[in-house]
Amino acid sequence: MALERHIYPGNNTTEGFYSYYNYILGQREANRIICIKGGPGVGKSTFMRKIGETYLEKGEDVDFMHCSSDNNSLDGVVLKNRRIALIDATSPHVVDYKCKSLYWTSKYINRRETSRRRYIIDTVRRSKNSIYYIRYTK
Repeated sequence: MALERHIYPGNNTTEGFYSYYNYILGQREANRIICIKGGPGVGKSTFMRKIGETYLEKGEDVDFMHCSSDNNSLDGVVLKNRRIALIDATSPHVVDYKCKSLYWTSKYINRRETSRRRYIIDTVRRSKNSIYYIRYTK
C-alpha cells in the first residue's frame, strides 16, 4: 500500500521563518529535481498535486509539501522511491541553484483573464507582502 504523507517543511514562527527544505531530498541522492515556475494561479500546485496523485494510484509513496502560508498550495511533491522532487521555484523560494530541470507554467496563462483581474491580483499580492513584513520582521 502506498504511503501518502502531508508535510509542512517550513513554518513562520515568532523567531522568523524556519525551514527543513534542505533536508527533504538532497541533490546527491536525487535522480531529478524539477523546478516549476509561473505566476500566481497558473496551476503550479495543481500540476504537482496531479502528478503526486497519479503516482499514489500506481502504488508509490508520495510526500506532499504544503505551503506554510496557504494550506491549499503546494511547495513541492517528492516521489521518494524514484528520488524525484518537484518544487515551486517562484519567489520567495530560492531554489534555482538546486534544479536539474526547469518547467515554466506561464505559457498556459489565460492572458485575457489575467489582464482583466490584474488590479485584484496586484492588490492581494501587496496586501500579503505588507502583512508578512509587519508580522515577521519585528
